[in-house]
Parts: sequence; C-alpha cells; structure tokens
Amino acid sequence: MSMPLTLRQLRLSKGLTQDVIGNRKDIGEIEKGVKMPGPRLVRRMAQSLGVSTDTVFAACTESRRVREADDAQETMQTGTV
Repeated sequence: MSMPLTLRQLRLSKGLTQDVIGNRKDIGEIEKGVKMPGPRLVRRMAQSLGVSTDTVFAACTESRRVREADDAQETMQTGTV
C-alpha cells in the first residue's frame, strides 16, 4: 500500500497551479496543513484535479498529518512546547 499524497504532490502530479484549483492563499494554507477546506472547496478542487472528493480529502488530511509530524519533530529538537 502506497503512502497517500499530500495536496501539493497531488496538484503537481496533475501539472496544475494553485490558482487553477482555488484561491492561492487558501490553497497554500491547505497544502501546508494549516487549515482544512470546506465541502464546497473540496468539490471544486476535486473537479479541477479530476479526482474524487475522497482523494482530495485524503490529500488534505495527509498534508495536515505531515505538518503535525514536522511540528512534533521541531518541538522535540528545540525542547519547546
């Protein structure tokens, strides 16, 4: 079983820019795992990417998981909370 793609990886694999799938600022924050998209944006992104809404949600969730793992690693290295 392969690792799920992050939203950025999914978008780049389709050769698309952030502007094509939504507002650049919003997509950037979603790709960084800072925020999750609402249902309407998930549908719009799925249409733009040519994938299912489940695939988009999984990619957004993976983006969030990667950010949380990176934050935890940084906290362990710096000893800050």
